[in-house]
Amino acid sequence: MMHCSAFAVFLGEGAKDRLRKSLPRVDRHRRRVLASDGADFRDPVVLREAELVIAVLLLDGEGGLPAVHGPLFDGRENPSGEFSFLDVEEGGSVLAGRDLLGTRPLYVSRDGKSIASDHRFLSSPQEGRLLPPGSSYRTSGASVRTRFLGRVHPPDSMSSAASGLAGLLESSVRRRVEGERRVAVSFSGGLDSSIVAHCAARHSDVILCSTFSGGSRDEKQSESIAEKLGLPMVSRAVTGDDIRRELKALDLPFEPTPMDRALWCIYSTTARLARENGAETILLGQLADELFGGYVKYVRATEEGGVLAAETMMEEDLARCGQVGLVRDELACSRYAEPRFPFADESVASFALSISPDFKIWGGTRKHVLRESAKLLGLPEEVAESPKKAAQYSSGILKLLP
Repeated sequence: MMHCSAFAVFLGEGAKDRLRKSLPRVDRHRRRVLASDGADFRDPVVLREAELVIAVLLLDGEGGLPAVHGPLFDGRENPSGEFSFLDVEEGGSVLAGRDLLGTRPLYVSRDGKSIASDHRFLSSPQEGRLLPPGSSYRTSGASVRTRFLGRVHPPDSMSSAASGLAGLLESSVRRRVEGERRVAVSFSGGLDSSIVAHCAARHSDVILCSTFSGGSRDEKQSESIAEKLGLPMVSRAVTGDDIRRELKALDLPFEPTPMDRALWCIYSTTARLARENGAETILLGQLADELFGGYVKYVRATEEGGVLAAETMMEEDLARCGQVGLVRDELACSRYAEPRFPFADESVASFALSISPDFKIWGGTRKHVLRESAKLLGLPEEVAESPKKAAQYSSGILKLLP
């Protein structure tokens, strides 16, 4: 199995030319392994005319298919982990797939002749469609099969929900840092990144990385919470000029909103900090808000339409993360470090979906069950109960956008 930074398949007439045109857009710096009609090539110039071209951009080492973009791939009949993957089945049909939460993208061109883990392999965003999370695609018959995240037996009390969740979070973080010499955590001082950092520090050398504008809430809170956690932190206070430079590299398969642009700048800068400080992997706390009722709008939905309305809104937002948010954040980080998302673990997400919304929003308190889990994991109460705004606001980055 080959872990890679990106892969693509080009089928039919003109496959070779489509590959040649797309490679410079995707990655100018990775070593390349190219396969055409079963033969391996190191230089696209030597590719002969072919109607099947497979391009894999290597992270390190050598290997053959399947190629996996992302960590923790378990390629059984129902694969799990964070991934998009590519393989060739007996008979020559190409098989590609995407994980259940959508942490890594997978695109298929409208004509079915191109498959890619990076939208830049395609000539334009309009040429391809992003497959839903949990999808697998076979070129034979152009068939799409989609698996959906399951649920488990719901916990019957707040204490059982909190203790079960604590164990799953600890396990999820451990699996994502095992074997890593040093890992970074994208750190804002909020509940989600504090849980990830605290758990990761039990299994690896951890460096907290924070990006904000000078004088923002995140500047003060991240330093204070890092001290309470007893973990080293590096930070960067960015200016308007820094933001303008960062936005020059913005390349998304959709029209970015101001929020998308702000978050791109935050995670791109933070991942660069991670690499500069010796970490090739960065952990992020994405999906905690959608899974555990972290946004004010969920409280309003509960007040206006009851818990079912809030639950429906959370599930819709979770699905949208696999179409927009995780695609954006993975691209922002992966230029410098491999992002990993502990809350996107299938066992964590399935358990979260099974928890009663009443446990998530408790007396108007958002993410209550997650806060109780944080205390069981050993976080100080003032950290577990610390309030936090969305990153684009608390960091002050949104105000710096041109």
